[in-house]
Amino acid sequence: MVVGSKVRMLHGMGEGIITKIQGDQAVVLLNEGLEIPLRIKDLVTIATRHEEVQIQKADPKVAPMLASRNSRMFFVKEGVFLAGFHTSPILVDFYLVNHSDFELFVVIYKIGRPVNQFYSTLVVKPKSACQIPGAQPLKETHHLVGLAFQILKYHPDQPEMVPVTEYRLAFSQVEWDKTKREVPILEKDGYLIQMDAEPIVIDPKALQDKMMNPEPKAVLPVVKSKGYIEFREVDLHIENLVPDYGNLTASQMLDSQLTSFEKALDKAILDGVSRLILIHGVGSGILKDEIHRRLGKHPAVKHFKDAQREKFGYGATEAQL
Repeated sequence: MVVGSKVRMLHGMGEGIITKIQGDQAVVLLNEGLEIPLRIKDLVTIATRHEEVQIQKADPKVAPMLASRNSRMFFVKEGVFLAGFHTSPILVDFYLVNHSDFELFVVIYKIGRPVNQFYSTLVVKPKSACQIPGAQPLKETHHLVGLAFQILKYHPDQPEMVPVTEYRLAFSQVEWDKTKREVPILEKDGYLIQMDAEPIVIDPKALQDKMMNPEPKAVLPVVKSKGYIEFREVDLHIENLVPDYGNLTASQMLDSQLTSFEKALDKAILDGVSRLILIHGVGSGILKDEIHRRLGKHPAVKHFKDAQREKFGYGATEAQL
């Protein structure tokens, strides 16, 4: 079940097309022209987008239904995605997937150090996909942090102006494994991130209740040594990061550990921590070597060394920030 699938309600008579998926909910455009959010487990797929196209080709009676969908009542305003497919273990080809009825004009920038750079422009037709030039890494590099997109939606039959929106993607902040699913339009498995999701609607009463009864925040411990130098310990053993890691490959476990390392380093810098102790274990040494390589290139790291051998042996690294 993906964006574009035709579905029916399990506990009702309604049918429609999925225009957006968020967690365990899907937004369904009903045949009557109304968009409503429904739980995915309350829906059943009638036909995928590919199957529906084949039905439309075989049955000319479907043509009037298509015409009605393009009317203002059935105009799909959302459904802009960034999709990625591996070309190598490191590099990914990105596509802009436009499942809306708008035409898109997109300006792309590279977010980098020390400055951002203009990268490319694309025009993406409704219900189509367009490849972004050049393969990109999924991880932050010394000169590339992520990508930024400025998106203009327009259509001659829609008189209302749609404001230009901006979407920023920081590679190190995305849990890529959790974004894997079937990509609409292209109809194959890949990474999928929606770029034009509606902002979260805040319930004032729920917000007030939360403010009156705040939940205790889980924070990493910050301890002061005798010299009043703040330090923080971060355990990167996979069993502490992914409870069900038994199904992961060695490469996926390493990716998860490095992602946690990057996030911990960024947070330590933002929090003003002076010394960061990274507990990576001994193992084969691949994780330790990669952490040392990244620490050596990071401008906020003064130096690093093996941490307290009497406590950790050779299984931890101390970074001075």
